Amino acid sequence: AQAIWLKASAQTEVQTIIAIIRIPCHRTAPLSMAACVKRALALLALAVSVRGESASSACSAGDRCEIAGSKLLQARASRQRSLLAVETEEDLEEDLEELAEEEAQESELQGASIEEYNGATITIHADSEVARTGSGVWVIIVPENCTTYDVDQMADHMPKGTTPVFRGDPSHGGLCVFAMTGTKEQVLEELDTHQWPSPPKIDSDKKWRYIDEIGLVETDEGNAGLLQQGGKPKSWGVDRVDDRKGLDNDYSPLLTGDGVSVYVADTGIRTTHWDFKGRAIPTLEVLSPRRRVCSAGDTECAIDRAGHGTHCAGTIGGFYHGVAKGATLHAVKIIGDGGVGSMSWFLEALDWVMTSRLRPAVVSASLAAEGHLPSVSMAIDRATGAGVTVVVAAGNNGRTSKPDACSYSPANVPSAITVGATDLRDGRATFSNYGRCVDVFAPGVDIRSANAEEAWSWTEYSGTSMACPHVAG
Repeated sequence: AQAIWLKASAQTEVQTIIAIIRIPCHRTAPLSMAACVKRALALLALAVSVRGESASSACSAGDRCEIAGSKLLQARASRQRSLLAVETEEDLEEDLEELAEEEAQESELQGASIEEYNGATITIHADSEVARTGSGVWVIIVPENCTTYDVDQMADHMPKGTTPVFRGDPSHGGLCVFAMTGTKEQVLEELDTHQWPSPPKIDSDKKWRYIDEIGLVETDEGNAGLLQQGGKPKSWGVDRVDDRKGLDNDYSPLLTGDGVSVYVADTGIRTTHWDFKGRAIPTLEVLSPRRRVCSAGDTECAIDRAGHGTHCAGTIGGFYHGVAKGATLHAVKIIGDGGVGSMSWFLEALDWVMTSRLRPAVVSASLAAEGHLPSVSMAIDRATGAGVTVVVAAGNNGRTSKPDACSYSPANVPSAITVGATDLRDGRATFSNYGRCVDVFAPGVDIRSANAEEAWSWTEYSGTSMACPHVAG
């Protein structure tokens, strides 16, 4: 932090200061990142004020500095000091301890069992196979200073009776993650076998689902589903997001998304749909421990039979109803046709996306599991630090007793962009989750997009799953 201050105070351009601050804040542990961003922005504010400029002008709208900083700070606004108060090391340590206690208490309230073992944190989720049977899939993720050699060592020296599930590739830009089957005792034996570059976090694998749509409104086939008379947009969502003034029956974006890869982590995509004009590519399928990388032209790979992923992809980049009409859409199937997937499948897919090194890149994930998942938080932090923007849905529990987006993962991950849903009047949709973990709201009621049942049909859904792809686009 002192190095940041010295460099920042000597600069003349605010954007240069922002660039300097971004670098050290790309940490994998959420708590470390929170403290880093908080202090870095405080130093930025001081550096800017020294030159007589306002701190609010330091981060322009949409800049990563503002996105990361505002989310992490607002999420803890009830208990944090002012940005301008540069804390001592003791203050920061106290903050970290308090935040760790808060997250542990929150996880325990949601049924997770948390324990420490030689510096490692082990979380057993109540609804996991491990909690039910005593054995299952475990995910081990190392926050920092980890190489692929370290991951290989985890796989090469496993306790008897365990099996490897998958391994990440941190030396080539991926995650320092390893998944294995076994009991808790075998995991502890695995932990004792290695010299860890930093204290690992261990999660029992758990299921999560795509976020259900709130009702099917109507289905169109053929040209009736495309454009209104005169070529005006038929989806009010894209009409709303291109102009601060609201709906004007027009969609005229400044950019089209050309050259951007958007990975739709969902139920797959019907890539042959008319709406995609050849820009949707079968890319990856992770529905078991063995991932399947799609061959060029293999339209059965990562195909969508549930309809959720295709609808989301159409909003992101469909020609007729999409936001980014020039983006390349990658079908990443991590949710099965019945709507269920595993946390470990998402992590394996994210590792693949990161090692593919296609940039700029966006991951859109309209899925959720209840609780705090340390492995998911650390993985998304690592991805955003590597230049992959991760956009997630807030959830559709707004009409239930648990409407807080912070109660669900990945909506509660600080470095992800969490999206709630609005209606035609710019009000929060009644089904949408809300709270301090929501970063932005986007159209999510009666959204028209591609229908996976036929290559020439369109349908309308409602949900934060429909809001998330507006922001991803």
